[in-house]
Amino acid sequence: MLTPKENMIRMLNHEIPEYVPYQPEAFQLIRANALHEKPLGYVTGYDWFGVHWTCEDGLAVPTAGRKPVLEDITEWREKVVFPDLDNWDWEKYAVEDTKDRDPGKLTFIIMPTGPFERLHALMGFENALCALMEDPEECGEFFSAVCDFKIKQLYYLKKYYHVDIVHFHDDWGQQKDMFFDPDIWRQYIRPHIIRVVNAAHDLDIYFIMHSCGKIDRIAPEIADMGIDMLDPCQPINDLASWKRDFGSKCAFMGGIDAQNIIDNEKASEDEIRQEVRRKIDLLAPGGGYIPFAVSMSPRNAIALDEIKKYGATFYQRAAQ
Repeated sequence: MLTPKENMIRMLNHEIPEYVPYQPEAFQLIRANALHEKPLGYVTGYDWFGVHWTCEDGLAVPTAGRKPVLEDITEWREKVVFPDLDNWDWEKYAVEDTKDRDPGKLTFIIMPTGPFERLHALMGFENALCALMEDPEECGEFFSAVCDFKIKQLYYLKKYYHVDIVHFHDDWGQQKDMFFDPDIWRQYIRPHIIRVVNAAHDLDIYFIMHSCGKIDRIAPEIADMGIDMLDPCQPINDLASWKRDFGSKCAFMGGIDAQNIIDNEKASEDEIRQEVRRKIDLLAPGGGYIPFAVSMSPRNAIALDEIKKYGATFYQRAAQ
């Protein structure tokens, strides 16, 4: 029988695993405190770009009412100071952060605040959207610089943290559609994300692209970027078409309806378990799926239990 790590690698390599990967077994999430994309320790305070964040219950958002670091996108070269990563004490952070590393699991590190997220963290959300409309070329130059910065982070995460998988965050969608026209994404964001994906693969790092919201209009093109996995695959999207049209190109993580089922106190335990089974039946055939719910509710434990139970023999049943 394969270990959880071996089973996960098989799935990432587009092979059918022995069982549906169970996320808490397959990954070891290590918070890389060397990355000050948000305040160290996720407490209220400043990140390394001078943005002030308010942090509660492990969640961080730019503090409302503060003067933005950047007000005019044309001034980003003068106003945005990128930290000197070559003179950052990576070893100090890595020694502490990885002291409990489990060699039996894949080291999983979140890289928050991708290019669009960094833009609106610096400018505020409305101003960032206006900048995209009024001066997309300048935004594209900024996104290029952010992704250069991310690529350099990858090098140090590999050298000091020995990372196996990075979880790269850049949300492009809301509940009904994207934040901006897909052509803006295609021309000014996508090419730079591809460079980060390629850099990760050059370092033997698996790349998970995290983007919340309804991103149906660009999802096939995200898969074509060469990513290893797309997350969180929220059910407001047409997940059946995702599986059918590009499920052979990348794996999926997520898919379980948190908003309407896991977080809904009126939903029964049986409804939670049925949702897990539905999504495994839809997305796991042929491999390429890790079921997961983006939920902080204690009811998520029910979903995790059903993932482990139902997923344990899914591929044996499918082969019969």
